[in-house]
Amino acid sequence: MTASHANVSGFSRSSLLILVIVALTAVLLWLIFSTQPTAKKEGATKKTPMLVEVQAVFISSYSPKIKAMGMVKPARQVEIKPRVSGEIVQVSQKFEPGAYVKKGEWLVELDQQDYALELQRAEARLVQAKSAYAIEMGEQIGARKGLSLLDKNVSQANRSLVLREPQKQQAEAELMAAQSELKGAKLALDRTRILVPFDGQIITQPVNLGSKVETSDVITRIIGTERYWVEAMLPLTQLERLARSKEQRETEPVLIYSRALGKPDIIHQGRLKQVLAELDHNTRMARILIDVPDPLGLQSNDNDFSALIAGSYVEVELPIQPLENIIRLPLTSLRKQNTVWVMQNDELKIKSVDIIFKDDKYAYIQSGLLDGDHVITTDLSVVRQGASVRLKDSISTEQAQKDTQAESGLTQ
Repeated sequence: MTASHANVSGFSRSSLLILVIVALTAVLLWLIFSTQPTAKKEGATKKTPMLVEVQAVFISSYSPKIKAMGMVKPARQVEIKPRVSGEIVQVSQKFEPGAYVKKGEWLVELDQQDYALELQRAEARLVQAKSAYAIEMGEQIGARKGLSLLDKNVSQANRSLVLREPQKQQAEAELMAAQSELKGAKLALDRTRILVPFDGQIITQPVNLGSKVETSDVITRIIGTERYWVEAMLPLTQLERLARSKEQRETEPVLIYSRALGKPDIIHQGRLKQVLAELDHNTRMARILIDVPDPLGLQSNDNDFSALIAGSYVEVELPIQPLENIIRLPLTSLRKQNTVWVMQNDELKIKSVDIIFKDDKYAYIQSGLLDGDHVITTDLSVVRQGASVRLKDSISTEQAQKDTQAESGLTQ
């Protein structure tokens, strides 16, 4: 009994110790969780204004330009064909591709022997015709005297025969024919020399000394050097914006940019000449002609002048009618569906605008913005009407207005 009692007492003490440890652990865990701080949501729900940059815009007047692509064409070009046939017996030293020639200079000369002989024959026929006419005029004097001796009641038909009127008409006709033949022979002889019709540059030389040419053969092709044309195309919507007054066309030249000869932005100046009365068959766009004087710089003293090459593609800037009482806005500040973000009273306002013209940098706004509005230039991923905004980089209204007017280049 003593041993059994000892075992029971040992077991009871172990169980009691385990219960005490469990109880203490439970109390400790309760104390830990009951004293843990609670997270608050105040900071997470607090709204922070979006940081933005703005640009002040102002009503002013502008004269933007329309940009278009065009092709350079000679205003004058001709394929010269001989007006008489023959063998080329002389060639000018300038008769070679690329040479500059003046109006009236000769290029080639054909064999003149046959035409000189024909001229002599024409001169001889004229002498004969003049002699026959003189003899007939003498006969006319005798005929009038004979008529006076006859009865005055001679009929009109017989009177014409007595006076030799048919013979006179024949002599006059033969004289006129001989004179015409002589003129034709002289022309044919003169045309054995091929002359330059206008100042230009020789492009082709398909014939040379010894070539036998007919009136259907091309002697050379020449393009005029006095002026070129640039034919450009515009959408019909931009056509009505072109400068219409003669004064504006003369004071605001068309700028022409070319990258020919590997030189970037070669600039020439021209004048808007005409709007053609037919659309381009492929693009259905309007065609305009720009007149460019002295395209090769032959009259220029500028050693760095770069010639405008016929057949090359160029970019042109055309003057348009002035835009009055307009706000100009960079395209980067224009949003979807022709809307603009404006900062008003620290809030974002979305405004729809009426755009009357665009170029490659700006949109020109007729209505929708007010003078002095602060347009938000910062790109925002999410926007809503009335959202809170805060200025990140302020721009003084006075300085912004000065910058805007300075860029426009016009007096308001």
